[in-house]
Amino acid sequence: MSNKKTGSKNTKHHYVSVCYLKNFATPRERHGRIYSLDKENKKQYPTKPNDSGCQNQFNYIDAEGVDPNYLEDVLGQTIENEYVPAFEYISRHHKIPKPKSQFYNVLITVISLFAVRNPSMRNIAEDFEERVRNQMMAMLVSKKEIWESQTRRMQEDGYEINDITYEQMRDFIQGGKDDLVFPKGYHVARELELQDEIFPYLYNRKWELLINKDCSDGFICSNRPVSLVPTTPELMGRPLGYGLKSTAVIFPLSNELCITGTFEGKFKTKEISTIEVQEINSFTAFGGSRFIYSKNKSFTYLTREGIKTQNNFLDS
Repeated sequence: MSNKKTGSKNTKHHYVSVCYLKNFATPRERHGRIYSLDKENKKQYPTKPNDSGCQNQFNYIDAEGVDPNYLEDVLGQTIENEYVPAFEYISRHHKIPKPKSQFYNVLITVISLFAVRNPSMRNIAEDFEERVRNQMMAMLVSKKEIWESQTRRMQEDGYEINDITYEQMRDFIQGGKDDLVFPKGYHVARELELQDEIFPYLYNRKWELLINKDCSDGFICSNRPVSLVPTTPELMGRPLGYGLKSTAVIFPLSNELCITGTFEGKFKTKEISTIEVQEINSFTAFGGSRFIYSKNKSFTYLTREGIKTQNNFLDS
């Protein structure tokens, strides 16, 4: 979600907006310094918001007559123009915008976009679709009668069937030589549909603004900055959904601010201690993300074994 003009040749597309990440940088600008910790490669390095939370052609659109960068450009311009004033309002007044206000709508829109649009979610979707497809193909060639029945039905429906025998197709499928390839732009439409689906569940939550009281140990964020966590022991280890009660949505806003939304709570603001910040950081650090972004090179989070630092990811 860059700030490039429509029609640009930009291929570096942001799924976590620069105008969001810069609130964890020093100074707070797109080319400020932010520390990125790669949990997969066990490396930490200084970088910039402009170079974080992005992937080549992530927002690519494959449609005739439409600039492939159209969605990247529109999202970048819209979020930059609307999210920044909303964040500044929260930061200045230390309160959540009122529901039905423009700032509140923008805040929930950004959270819903970040919740469904990231590489890990795409990988999960692709793995699921490939498993289903493989099961269907395996069933199709499990018996010659099934194969012949399906090919005959396809011919009756007007599909052209290549001159391939049942035995050839069976050996091909069972050999595992075919890979399911997802074209660029494949996920975009479905993600926008998902964003619309979860928006009401986020909108109807009661949001609490948390302020880092001690300022010595700030909030971290990640390339998957929206966390959904249970608030009761009964839901521990169970699949969660955004419409499920007794859950909390956690969204760090900056090194100093974070918001959490539940169905059972109230709109309010409160200062929290370092230990509470560390507890929030643990959800962010283990929320299915690969990259952890922090204002400072060092950060802490809380586990059952006690307080840990960024070195726990680098040395494990």
